[in-house]
Amino acid sequence: MLCLNLCCVKKNSLTCGFKYQQERHTIIRDEEKSESFPSVLLEKKVFAGEIQVRLDRFSDFLPSGFLPLLLKFAAKEGYFKPFEKHLSLPMKSVCYTPFQKMQVLISSILVNCNCIKDINHKLKPYPQVAEILGVKQIPDQSTINRFLNSFDVQSVADLEIIFDLLLEELFCRKKEKRILIADATGLVVFGDKFQFARKGYFPKKRGNKGYQVSLGIIPEKQPKISALFLDSGNIPLDLRLWDTIYQTADTLGGLEYLELVIADAIYGTGKHITTFIEMSIPFLLKGKNSKTAFHLAENLNYNDYYYINSSTEVAECGLVEIKKCPYKVRTVIIKKIDAKGKTLFNHLLTSLPKEQIDCVDLFSLYNKRQVIESEIKENKNGLSIDNLRTSKFWGIYAFLYVAASTFNLFSLFKEKFLAGTGLENLGLVEITDKLMDIPGKIVQKKQTTKLLLPLYHDYSRAFVCNSSSPIYDTS
Repeated sequence: MLCLNLCCVKKNSLTCGFKYQQERHTIIRDEEKSESFPSVLLEKKVFAGEIQVRLDRFSDFLPSGFLPLLLKFAAKEGYFKPFEKHLSLPMKSVCYTPFQKMQVLISSILVNCNCIKDINHKLKPYPQVAEILGVKQIPDQSTINRFLNSFDVQSVADLEIIFDLLLEELFCRKKEKRILIADATGLVVFGDKFQFARKGYFPKKRGNKGYQVSLGIIPEKQPKISALFLDSGNIPLDLRLWDTIYQTADTLGGLEYLELVIADAIYGTGKHITTFIEMSIPFLLKGKNSKTAFHLAENLNYNDYYYINSSTEVAECGLVEIKKCPYKVRTVIIKKIDAKGKTLFNHLLTSLPKEQIDCVDLFSLYNKRQVIESEIKENKNGLSIDNLRTSKFWGIYAFLYVAASTFNLFSLFKEKFLAGTGLENLGLVEITDKLMDIPGKIVQKKQTTKLLLPLYHDYSRAFVCNSSSPIYDTS
């Protein structure tokens, strides 16, 4: 756990020092400086000499002041240990090991590099980033690109092991029952260079090629991704439902730790419902066919409906026979009025008895999935997942696993490190676009590193001012 020593120095900056055993690594030796930088002072005068422009090493500057905090937190929690132990690739290590390249890739996601090339602009120019990662200098984008392209089926399997270990050891340590939300999202690509990309179902992007990503999500206060699968765009969207359930259950300790599985209409078929019932796994699914909901609603009266809001009502429909399912299933009708005044009907299918949860609370419980669905769209933007870093299928698969584990790291960081500062409520886009974009300065003092953050930035003030340590103005 980081021992924070917070104080305010100067009128324009905040400093937070944390003690640690630093593994110093000289970035550029003295004898190398003359080779890398000219001995003459580079200077340019503009606007008739009113402004002088000079080059500087920026040896104390960080493009992201929160990056060292997040990386140190990750190291203290043991986040990097599975990568160091289990990551292996079919490529030679010349200047950088696969583990070091993986750290750079994770750092690029943390600071929201929209593409691999952004590493050259957001990380490589700043010696302090290399110092933090323990390398001479940050590798350029071509090195990371070759790193991703070197992944094959075996190394992606290693990443899956790493992902599961991190989930089990860091994010789901307590053996307790948890809700699982199963969902799928599409990744659309353009051009013919993307390996195994196929035409498939992509909402509002008909005719495009791409991939389908199946996800398992544990919807806690800080959600965690528990399962991930990548397939060509032309697969049936419900193909990975049971892979998602089994991967999550293995991490949690068994199927008995699944409190409830919530899923969208693509999974609400008689085949899946039958399996849920026969395996005694509690479920809450949206019915696949809205016509079924319409016909069931014809048998209901006005007084059967319960008010949710001005446009939504729900009604209990009892046990109903489902197509291709030998069991009757409890069904709840949802009646909605859209913006054009048209009445729409949908239905929920569940194994939860009415005595345990009524139809109003059941609707609210299902809405968790819709919240997660909107968060998935946000997270795709926050981690720039739509900008695939490579055209190779296994490289894309590897990148998605790294992005998912980075998302879980952000969740843990908010849950443990930012708790009580008000910053733990920030969305992922706000964190990557704003919090991680706050610059900082590093001051080394023996075994303590002082991190200076801008005094007048709301987020840096919130982090320091709302921390347990007092702030002192030493200016």
